[in-house]
Amino acid sequence: NSWPTMNGAWIPPDLLAVSPWYENLTLIQFIHRKLAILLVISFSLWWFLCRAYVKNSHAAKAVVVLALCLLAQFALGVITLLHQAALPLALAHQMTALALFASAVVVLYYLHIPAEWRGPVRK
Repeated sequence: NSWPTMNGAWIPPDLLAVSPWYENLTLIQFIHRKLAILLVISFSLWWFLCRAYVKNSHAAKAVVVLALCLLAQFALGVITLLHQAALPLALAHQMTALALFASAVVVLYYLHIPAEWRGPVRK
């Protein structure tokens, strides 16, 4: 249990050692880590590029909550990993995932495209 490497390797040697792929815990952990990093980076980039629109809409507070949930989820994931998946940390990581999902739904609700901007409805 190490971070940011996996047991000292950026790409573990046994990454594709187990078949089928969905039973390969190393591969699943590798994908989970990389998707978490990609999500944090892509959300940060989106927030930077859309900050003016978000600031001037009702979504501003919801996006801040989403960002805080995302950072908490990422931090809890790393801390849980470093503490060898201690149950309280693992449960906190799972509960934060629910909060992250809920806050993402709220942001999507606030950022919907109004009907008048979509153009005529096709039948």
